[in-house]
Amino acid sequence: MARLFAAYDTTDDLLTRCAIAHLIKNGCKISEAEEDPEKFAHRIHRKQKEREQLEAQLQARLPKGRDLTGEDFLETLAIATQQLPASVSQSREWQAKLLTRPASLPYPILSDATELRWSKTAKGRIAVNFNDLDKFLKATDPDLQAWFKTQKEYPFRLYCDQRQLPLFQRFLTDWQAYQANKDDYPAGLLTLSSALLAWREGEGNGDPWNVNHLALHCSFETRLMTAEGTLAVQQEKVAKALKNLTHAKPDPRNHSTLKRLQHLPERPSKMPYQGHAEILVGLSVGLAHPITAAVVNGRTGEVLTVRTPRTLLGDRYPLLHRQRHRQQQNALKRHKNQKRGVAYQPSEAELGQYVDRLLAKAIIQLAQAYQTGSIVIPNLTHLRELLNSEITAKAEQRCPGSVEAQDRYARDYRVSIHRWSYNRLMAAICSNAQQLGITIESGFQPLQGDPQTQAKDVAIAAYHARAIATR
Repeated sequence: MARLFAAYDTTDDLLTRCAIAHLIKNGCKISEAEEDPEKFAHRIHRKQKEREQLEAQLQARLPKGRDLTGEDFLETLAIATQQLPASVSQSREWQAKLLTRPASLPYPILSDATELRWSKTAKGRIAVNFNDLDKFLKATDPDLQAWFKTQKEYPFRLYCDQRQLPLFQRFLTDWQAYQANKDDYPAGLLTLSSALLAWREGEGNGDPWNVNHLALHCSFETRLMTAEGTLAVQQEKVAKALKNLTHAKPDPRNHSTLKRLQHLPERPSKMPYQGHAEILVGLSVGLAHPITAAVVNGRTGEVLTVRTPRTLLGDRYPLLHRQRHRQQQNALKRHKNQKRGVAYQPSEAELGQYVDRLLAKAIIQLAQAYQTGSIVIPNLTHLRELLNSEITAKAEQRCPGSVEAQDRYARDYRVSIHRWSYNRLMAAICSNAQQLGITIESGFQPLQGDPQTQAKDVAIAAYHARAIATR
């Protein structure tokens, strides 16, 4: 196709251009059917609309800045009350500015691992500082600037729980080893990858720096927590550097990278997770049951055990009902706020995220108990069809013989049932599994059958696909 477009642009012969246009319109093939001008005009119009939608989406992704002072909101409000919009797009633009909740927090600061300085205070608390942070601060108060200069060693003291403390201790140890030997220490083997310093919005009245608080988000490579994982990462980076040296114009910095990678940092040894390859945990998603797990022997097809959300959550299962009830209440509040033009939209994201973490933790514990080789998550590409088939089957079961009653029941069921964030749940499962070294596979979930059967089919399909791929 690219060659056809290039040939069309380089030739001036009318007949040649017509022939190339015919091939482009028919997918690089010669069509024996006569061309329908009306159908082709409709096709052009449809493609133009798709192009306009893509341009609108790209334009919406451009950063527009934050209205921290509210001036943009007041200016738009004054214009909208004095004149009518000239077009539909302008009306939508005004509506978006008036209904959007103004952001009151500055943008976060993203830094690489080598741009951070870790230290300890006199009381033994871990602290961190960002290189050239004063460039990001636009402080006009001389007293604040003077205080920042005096606190350059450790302006940010960390407050975390016991679960996160070993990670920050590792970041501190790595940074001290890196500073002690910058010439030989491989920066690519630092446990910390990047850090994000951002404001987290709080509730209450008062000065913004007292109501809101700073949060440090760190991304790190879990394999670098152990000596065995560090060795695996080092071998991958060595292979990548050697491959880059085979190019026609290799980068000379790859030689320095290979030299640094010969020095492995000291890490605690921990045997990697070992599971049975034929034992899999299959997962299925649905409306009534957001997640169902089945431990399956892929070689024999035997189901060893099945876990529903009730058995996975145990005593914390009422949290699931609480989230469903809160979702229904928030949906009603959002509808009322939209009718009144209120920008605030309630959300139950934190409760849903907490329930997702509980489910992910229970599934990982189930995999460890049965020493499974992998966890098979369903492919969410056909999630809409999957959920619609579940609603249709339930409607036919409740209202047999009446199509109108089935449609009415399906509509009411969609309103009453919760809408789960399946991608967030799968991300939590994958994150916990990667930390322990459990393999994640993907399988196709069938549209028919109960959740237990679907989870079993997902695991068996992944096992057979694995066997076919190894032939």
